[in-house]
Amino acid sequence: MSSRSVIIQPSIAYDVQRVLPFMTEKTAGDGYFGSGDGNHTIQFSIDGFTGKFHVEASIANNPSSTDWITIKLAEPTVSTTQLTVLASGAVSQSGNLVSEIEYTAPETSTKIYNFIGNFTWIRVVVDAWTAGTVNSILLNH
Repeated sequence: MSSRSVIIQPSIAYDVQRVLPFMTEKTAGDGYFGSGDGNHTIQFSIDGFTGKFHVEASIANNPSSTDWITIKLAEPTVSTTQLTVLASGAVSQSGNLVSEIEYTAPETSTKIYNFIGNFTWIRVVVDAWTAGTVNSILLNH
């Protein structure tokens, strides 16, 4: 059951002077609150956007630049039958997983992805951004 919704990034337009990659501020993930299921859903809303996104997570309390890992995102078509709990307790996902979301032509859409992990912190990295607006990035966990 979802317990928190947060805006990771409010509307931000492309700016040729913005230093890339652009990283959002870190946002508390499921592990920060001691939640056990690790379920996260992230939504990207974009308008005329050309560029790339990827999601990073950390389990460190106060992460340094080397404490972040890139998360594989499951497209909403991944069912719970494609989730497996490993002997280590980690959850393995199979199906349509993506490490990066890339738009090479202007895209206007809202897309939702899921991921699992008891991550303390979550952030989004935007790179190769050449046009458009990120209307919002929302996280639900």
